[in-house]
Amino acid sequence: MVKFKSYSEFQEDYEEEGYIDKVNTRLYPLKKLNPKQIKRYYLQYVKKWYKAYGGEILKQKERSADSVLSVLVRERDGGCRLLKVLTLDEKNEWKSNHNGLGLTLDAAHVFGKGAFPWMRYDERNVVSLNRFSHNCLDNGKSPVTGKPIKEFERNLWWQRIVGDDWDYLKQRSITKEL
Repeated sequence: MVKFKSYSEFQEDYEEEGYIDKVNTRLYPLKKLNPKQIKRYYLQYVKKWYKAYGGEILKQKERSADSVLSVLVRERDGGCRLLKVLTLDEKNEWKSNHNGLGLTLDAAHVFGKGAFPWMRYDERNVVSLNRFSHNCLDNGKSPVTGKPIKEFERNLWWQRIVGDDWDYLKQRSITKEL
């Protein structure tokens, strides 16, 4: 089994050996890469590695709890949960507004990890959501149109996305239960 590399291992390979791991091949850049470029290559590496070796990523000890949760949620949901509950008209509206951000999948917290740290690792509080809709909901906008909405409308969207888990999450957000 091919071992998944942490960012520090990936960076070390570049600095000491002069190559970028591309999962099945190696890239030897002609010019010195800056830290931002190395990070971009690392993100590409993670995507390619996950595509090639899938579930094995969960077995890696150096994975953070956030990363493990993200992988679990993506596998559980099998795609954007919002897109699964939209009507045909809403999907068409969403398609005309997402500006390419709808193609990226995020692990989104219903109750944010900053304001509700006790809910950070609760699997029921994290859903797969396309990046456009995730950004919109985080910023008080409609996940379909991107236009500003009120707090109660935002909660209605989250309720629609998480379904039966909404009551549990709402109660847990109030009781601060660990």
